[in-house]
Amino acid sequence: MPKPSFGAAKPGRSGLETAVAAHQEQRLEEAERLYRTHLMAEPNDHAAHNLLGSVLFQTGRPRAGLAAIGRARDLKDDFAPYLVNAAMCHLSLGETDRARGLIDRAAPLDPKSWDVKAARLIAAIDGGEHELAEELRAAFAAGGTDAAKALALTFMAAGRRDDAIAAAAAFSAQAPRDPMARDLVNRLSSTQQLSWHLQMVRDDARNWAYRTAIEAMVGPDDEVVEIGAGSGLLALMAARAGAKSVTTLEMEPVLAAAARRSVADNGFADRVRVINTVSTEAKLGQEIKNRATVLIAEMFDSLLIGEDALHTLTDAKLRLCRRDARVIPARARLYGRLVEHDRVVAGGPLDRPVEGFDLSALNTLSTGLAQQVRSDRGTGRPLTDPALLFSFDFGAPVPLTGSVALDLPVLQAGRADAVQCWFELDLSAGVTFSTHPDTYDNHWWEPFLRLDGRPTVQAGETVPLTIDYARTVVRARLI
Repeated sequence: MPKPSFGAAKPGRSGLETAVAAHQEQRLEEAERLYRTHLMAEPNDHAAHNLLGSVLFQTGRPRAGLAAIGRARDLKDDFAPYLVNAAMCHLSLGETDRARGLIDRAAPLDPKSWDVKAARLIAAIDGGEHELAEELRAAFAAGGTDAAKALALTFMAAGRRDDAIAAAAAFSAQAPRDPMARDLVNRLSSTQQLSWHLQMVRDDARNWAYRTAIEAMVGPDDEVVEIGAGSGLLALMAARAGAKSVTTLEMEPVLAAAARRSVADNGFADRVRVINTVSTEAKLGQEIKNRATVLIAEMFDSLLIGEDALHTLTDAKLRLCRRDARVIPARARLYGRLVEHDRVVAGGPLDRPVEGFDLSALNTLSTGLAQQVRSDRGTGRPLTDPALLFSFDFGAPVPLTGSVALDLPVLQAGRADAVQCWFELDLSAGVTFSTHPDTYDNHWWEPFLRLDGRPTVQAGETVPLTIDYARTVVRARLI
């Protein structure tokens, strides 16, 4: 999708201008909120509906994006930018024919538009129209600054990072002083998200555990749904294990595009579909053709639930799967133990001046409960034995909140700074994967739940502790 602009929007509306500014700066959550607020006051603003659809698309909700853009088209039909944006949503859902039809409608409405041509290029690539794709690439190469900018923005919106980097480089070379060119290059050159997935796919113990479970549980009659495609590795494992079909859902456009390429590169494009959407937005009969017989997920952060795993898995099991579907993993458990750890203290409230200034006002933002902090693996001195905090069965609806009260016997004296946590996944019969810090150097961060007060405890004492979770957050507090 092109860089957000007012398009046909009326001038002088500061609320919409603020929303567009947030959108242009990639503050997408804020932009969505501002667009929705604006539309409550002006529900017939077609430009705002279109821009809201663009945000929904960029945040991995193309089906919802189509609904918003559809409202814009109801209010202003046959407007090329809206047709192109709707086409981009269809492309991310793998609906190339629908996208091509919209692009063909947009082309005569704005025959000189590079945005239309960029969308047509992506449709040609996805549809295997190699000659047309090469013809369009040649046109963009000769099209100058506007063409390079439109191509970079469209590739970026579609999650085609490598193509977007090349186009942004061409744009920057042609317009070296253009701040948008520099911003695109800098944004696309960020490797934080990709580097995390590079660490993940190099985690051999994790890969072995999932492969072993998938090979044991997936057969030729299975229709598999995976949540969180990431690199595409687990979807490829399911296809190699003989699955009849695999649909893998990924909310991040860059990752979805990379996974789609990996599927094609490994010869499984006939059985694996990569859909760029949030799983909770996926619909049976649309993104998901048939109810799944196997559900696969690896969307677990260091504290197990931080990526909304509980809600997401429950939703998918109820809406997208057969009642008797197998889930990989079937169960999960979160463990913890009391530790002394000097570096954990740094995650707590400010208790000293910073460069001579009193910044303790920031402490008013604290919840008053423990916080998650991170440290190097294998550090900290255990004061108690491990304790089971929570257990989850993904074959049934999982409670989104919970609490447990523990009395932990102290094994050795020390300062109770935090609860050190790890988790276990039961992937299949006989295959359990653990992130225990003493036994496995994995790619997950080592999480600690900081304890306020940090009391000194003695061997033989019992420490009363409460652990709570609420959907994505885990907290610990001393009783």
